[in-house]
Amino acid sequence: MAQSGKPVVFVTGAGRGIGKTLALGFAQEGYRVGVGSTTTARNEAVAAAIVADGGEALPIEIDVADERSVAAAVGGLVERFGRIDVLINNAALKPGFVKDSERLLKDLPLATWQRVLGVNITGAFLCARACANVMVEQDGGSIINVSTLSAVNPREGEPAYAVSKAALNMLTKVHAMEVGQHGVAVNDMAVGFTLDAEQAGSVAPERRARAMRPEAWLPLALHLAHQTPAEMNGEVIDAMAWNEAHGHGGRDVWGWGGQPTPVR
Repeated sequence: MAQSGKPVVFVTGAGRGIGKTLALGFAQEGYRVGVGSTTTARNEAVAAAIVADGGEALPIEIDVADERSVAAAVGGLVERFGRIDVLINNAALKPGFVKDSERLLKDLPLATWQRVLGVNITGAFLCARACANVMVEQDGGSIINVSTLSAVNPREGEPAYAVSKAALNMLTKVHAMEVGQHGVAVNDMAVGFTLDAEQAGSVAPERRARAMRPEAWLPLALHLAHQTPAEMNGEVIDAMAWNEAHGHGGRDVWGWGGQPTPVR
């Protein structure tokens, strides 16, 4: 078991998009990073980028909806780094996972419904439970659930996604009540429509102009990682509104509408 003064973050869904950006951003802040997703090649690429930049990272293949997979992933991370200080529950099946012909509830197959909820809410529960058990035994920690504004204002054609994220918001609140007294903060950051550079280059300009860059969500994630339950616990936070209120800028800074990527 490796011991170090550096904190440890476990990011699920870290192979690309928001998760990848958060993994790289936390590494730059001095965190040792567990890079988790279902895709080994992507995990290894992100971990290699962190190591090349002087950081420490462990690629972890994980199916968050599978209890044994989660237990093995969390156990392996603790064996490697000795602790877990932050969990970012980012892994999720997005609306694009559902076929166009199955977008409405009346057409949605049970298997698709169950898979989306299995990853988006059961997966978050399994990871949060496993990591919270580690955090309670040490000196506290922070669990950050990545939700969406669609959980409150759903869009037509995304029923399973919206329901799963609304459930994630409530999971955040009930879990916070249980573990806050043990020094573990559980909070939820609700993000907006996001495209990474790879995705943004392949979508129509009008759709790209409505999207945010994944770097937009890093300031709030870092804040939640560093604060304690006494400061903020069980909160569902509109991430862009938080950015604007705390001087990090809004859509004009973080959007793809022709603006340059800001330098932190």
